[in-house]
Amino acid sequence: MWYSHDELALVMSDWINGSVPFRMIALEICSLRRIDPRHYLTIAITDADPMVQARAITLAGELGRTDCLSQLREIGGDEADLAAVRLGDDTAARRLFDVDRFPARSQTARCFAETLPLVLPREEAIVAVRGLLEEPATRRWGVVAIGALGWMAGLQGLLAVMSEPLHARVAVSAFEQITGLYVAHEDLEMKDFPEDPEGPPIGILESFIDANTPWPDVERFGAWLEQNASRYSEEERLLLGVAAWTFKGTPEPWVKYQARHRWVATSQALQRPDAMLPNHISPVYIEGTQFTRSW
Repeated sequence: MWYSHDELALVMSDWINGSVPFRMIALEICSLRRIDPRHYLTIAITDADPMVQARAITLAGELGRTDCLSQLREIGGDEADLAAVRLGDDTAARRLFDVDRFPARSQTARCFAETLPLVLPREEAIVAVRGLLEEPATRRWGVVAIGALGWMAGLQGLLAVMSEPLHARVAVSAFEQITGLYVAHEDLEMKDFPEDPEGPPIGILESFIDANTPWPDVERFGAWLEQNASRYSEEERLLLGVAAWTFKGTPEPWVKYQARHRWVATSQALQRPDAMLPNHISPVYIEGTQFTRSW
């Protein structure tokens, strides 16, 4: 993060042509700094090492490299299809948003659920979300997708899901994504948190997300929604309480937490397929007397 692009360029061409570990490092640096490796990326997308190839495929989507779209369509698979969606391929979105082929790996499944509702027309997305909600194996991802869809009418459904111990906290996150509510700052959580419910493993990342999300008091949430529902438009796709298209550039200072930055970044990138995905996971640094995140 300290080095300029020119300083990195002195070693990057050697690394990206080097052994597998160095090729991976080079691609990771390109992702972190949002540096376009130009023709090296098209070479890496067909790399013989599957890990290098997968990283290059993801990077193409992050960088808005629409010139790589035909390569990605030819390769296929979850990573290539998701990168193609980020590059404007709505056909890939329809193929991916299918309960019968939704990925088992939780990190990939979350990425699908947060991205695909933004690409398809609302009615198509709603049908797909309902399909995910109906199956126990994909119900969690259906809840995540409601938040991504930003559908005001979905808030009542999230209220119902909050009564399910397995999905209560992920429903809180989706509720926050639509409304912009900071549940931890409001008096809407249980006074005594229950033990984590038993169920199928959801992966380390999802367990971490749940562990840092409040348990909802359903009655209080219901009362809050009854009092505040009229504030939200039923016509717009909502993101953090406002029309999603109104988010331009870096998030406002009131948009805290990395998850919210991720939601904004994904929405911005999908508005223009050739735009880079803003780097919501860049390291935190000190600016004045506060911590901030490069964008």
